[in-house]
Amino acid sequence: MSNCSSCGAPTNPTDINCPSCGQPQAAQGGQGGQPYGGQPYANQPYGGQPYPGQPYPGQPYPGQPFYDPYQSPLSKTVALLLCWYLGALGVHRFYAGKILTGVIMFLTGGAFGIWIIVDFILICLNQFTDAEGRLVNKPCNLLVVILAIALPTILFVILIFIFVGYYFAAVNPRLGV
Repeated sequence: MSNCSSCGAPTNPTDINCPSCGQPQAAQGGQGGQPYGGQPYANQPYGGQPYPGQPYPGQPYPGQPFYDPYQSPLSKTVALLLCWYLGALGVHRFYAGKILTGVIMFLTGGAFGIWIIVDFILICLNQFTDAEGRLVNKPCNLLVVILAIALPTILFVILIFIFVGYYFAAVNPRLGV
């Protein structure tokens, strides 16, 4: 038995790599290491995994998010909220990088409201794309969207009722407030 030169764990003389840390071990029996042009690690094809547990090329390391080239890095939540509140100005289109259609929406008031509704439905159904054609469907927190849309809308409706009540009371004092 010998010990690993990197971690000090016991190894067998026949082990090529340390079973604990995976580091290559010095050649046994006076062989002097790898021959010129040989593989750096025994019994591994070219481009193989040099250490156990290492991901293959193109795969994320543990804990890293998987990169999807067809999914936009933009947030669906932000796109939904921008479309709901500033859709007539085309701000959600500017956010997605669609400058020309954003300007057209700005000039036409969201194509008189129809385009806003279509974009809102597309965002909800995960069919809205950014300027590069990637889907804007990064997961969103549904509760945040509902609260961010419902609460201000309810407050706005309450304020309208208060304003209308005061307006009619000022016009016709017999209604009373």
